[in-house]
Parts: sequence; C-alpha cells; structure tokens
Amino acid sequence: ADSFDAIICKMGLMLLSNPVKALRGMHRAVKPTGKVVCLVWSSEDKNLCRGVPLAIFRRFGADFSLAPGLRLLFALGSPGILEETFRAAGFLDVAVHTVPTRWRFLSTAEVIRHTKNSSPGLERITAQLSESARDLAWAEIEQQFSQFEGPNGFEAPGEVLIGVGTK
Repeated sequence: ADSFDAIICKMGLMLLSNPVKALRGMHRAVKPTGKVVCLVWSSEDKNLCRGVPLAIFRRFGADFSLAPGLRLLFALGSPGILEETFRAAGFLDVAVHTVPTRWRFLSTAEVIRHTKNSSPGLERITAQLSESARDLAWAEIEQQFSQFEGPNGFEAPGEVLIGVGTK
C-alpha cells in the first residue's frame, strides 16, 4: 500500500471481469496524490482492425462465450464508462482523453495474417464455424480491409481512451 508514484495499465483493464476492483487495488498501491493511468480501446466501430472481424464472425454465428476476452475488448469504450469506473474505485481528478491511432501494415494480406495469428480467442470462435463459413468470413474481412490499402500499404483508423485518476 502507498508504495508507487504511478501505475500504468496498458490494454488490460477492459479484459478484467471486475475493473472497479482492479482499480481499487491500484488505488491502494499508489502513494497519496499518486496517479493511475489506463489505456483501453474505445468502441468497436472506431477500431476497425478489431471490430470488423468480430462483427463478421458474430454475424456468422460465432459463440463469443468461448473467448471472454474478445467480448470485453470494448467494455470500457462507451462514453462515460471509463470515467465512471475510475470514480467508483475512489479516484479524484479523473480525466479521460480520446486519442486517435492508426493501424499500419505493409498490405491487406499482412493485416489478415496478423489478425488470424494475434488472438487465441479468435481461433476458438472461428473453430466453431464450418470450413466454408470460415472461408466466407475471412473473404469478407479481406474485402472490407482492402479499402484501407493504398500507396503506403494498409492504414486504418483506430481510437483509444486514456483514463487518469489521482488518489
């Protein structure tokens, strides 16, 4: 308790089943006037590299209960949720900053490879689908991603939220 000047949590808070409890633990660990900073994804529609595949697999009938982390990726991204979570954990001077980001890859093919290999949860939900449904889903994902390929390779918009609270 009261040991750290600051705690930084990068892309983890939204994956926890009880983010308020996690923030309370961080609150306890920082010194008086210490800060906690958490980086989370905003909404699915503002993070197309994650959102497009999830929406398409959802439409194809994938059961996301087999990969709880995928269901939680955007859990703190709705307006006011991250701020409310910090306040519920006892933080003062809470601020949430929206930061635009860019997803960059050499090509659409590379982002497809990255997406297929970046998440064990995604493997679990795609394994539920028939081979033909999986192939159709990946073809649709590739088609939607291709709109972001240009002379500099693949570039798609993204957005994160940075939440800051003071003990």
